[in-house]
Amino acid sequence: MRVLITGATSGIGYQTACVLARRGHFVYLTCHTEKEVQVVKEKLAKIKDRIACFKLDITNPKDYELLQSLEIDCLICHAGIGIGGSLLDLPLDRIKENFNTNFFGILALIQKMIPSLIHKKESRIIVTSSMAGILPLPFLGSYGATKAALSYLIKTLRLELKLTSLPLQVTLIEPGIYETGFNEVMLDNKAPYFEKSPYFEPYQQEIEKIEKDFFHFFGNKNYTSIVKKFVRAVESKKVKKVYRAPFFQRLGLKLYLLFWG
Repeated sequence: MRVLITGATSGIGYQTACVLARRGHFVYLTCHTEKEVQVVKEKLAKIKDRIACFKLDITNPKDYELLQSLEIDCLICHAGIGIGGSLLDLPLDRIKENFNTNFFGILALIQKMIPSLIHKKESRIIVTSSMAGILPLPFLGSYGATKAALSYLIKTLRLELKLTSLPLQVTLIEPGIYETGFNEVMLDNKAPYFEKSPYFEPYQQEIEKIEKDFFHFFGNKNYTSIVKKFVRAVESKKVKKVYRAPFFQRLGLKLYLLFWG
């Protein structure tokens, strides 16, 4: 299968691309900047014959021109950004930036790639959302809201396609907390807003300690469990509606939905 995966410079996306390539798929791996492309190409020396790497900013329509020449069977929308901060303090421009990438950018990419996917026998679209879109987390409200909207979008698209005879399958991957560095960036980039906040500045140190302890305790260092979900979504004859990992966080989410959701 020919797979295009966005946002695969490092972490889960990169590991997924490598595993898929080693399993015999041809992977188009995209990065946000040209500098990242060069770094990734150096790391991919051993499997470069099964992976093509190039720059793709999903918020930049000019970058879509290259996609017109690609023949793919599976689109994995993994690119995204995280912006931390209280909803009382975050400037609306920052929240719009978060939605522009995590929601509108992904929808634009799907609409761009649909013509080359929709009539293929085993084509599929796999979209990375997050358990944070279901379980509210303080000071990650902007990020969580983008993922909640994204999950709703993909679930709706799935229902729309079920009303047709088109073979395209659509599914969601909703990871829990993994120590990829992504969450740490969100925790750090809210600091300037905390320092100026009339509401939370007095509690900044206490809140930051609780957050770091929380993410350290629950964060998974090993990506295997979630990478396996991506592989299943790519290779299964019939995809599930949603894939979640790791197991204990998935169980905790079910308990949350049962008692408080």
